[in-house]
Amino acid sequence: MKKFGKTECPFCGKKIGIIGAWILKTQGEYHCPECGGYSNITMSRGIYPFAAVVILLGMILFVLQFFLVNTYSILFLVLQFLPFFVFFLCSPFFVRLQRPPVRRRPPAPGGPPNHGHKAPPHRDPMEHTIVMDSFKNR
Repeated sequence: MKKFGKTECPFCGKKIGIIGAWILKTQGEYHCPECGGYSNITMSRGIYPFAAVVILLGMILFVLQFFLVNTYSILFLVLQFLPFFVFFLCSPFFVRLQRPPVRRRPPAPGGPPNHGHKAPPHRDPMEHTIVMDSFKNR
């Protein structure tokens, strides 16, 4: 499996654009307009080391700015947030679509398989109907 690249549908292989993947990363399920398949949205495992490097780089830049330079300027503030901005821009490339797992239920013991469906109980439609006295005599 690729760790970095454009997101594609696991059923038909249709590629999803960067902006579409960026929007997808906050949702839980994707419905492909091309083939109609449903997919689970996950993040690639490669995002965790990338995030760790970004956090470490941000901490190093903060320590260098705080102890060595000892001045506050807008340049150091931009340098501080630059790794996080790059992470934000690269995060759509780590979005992956996976086929949902198929869950099978075991058949009920002693009876035919019902595939998870129960027949609704038969009810008389007039069971809870109240007829008022004034309408009985008409």
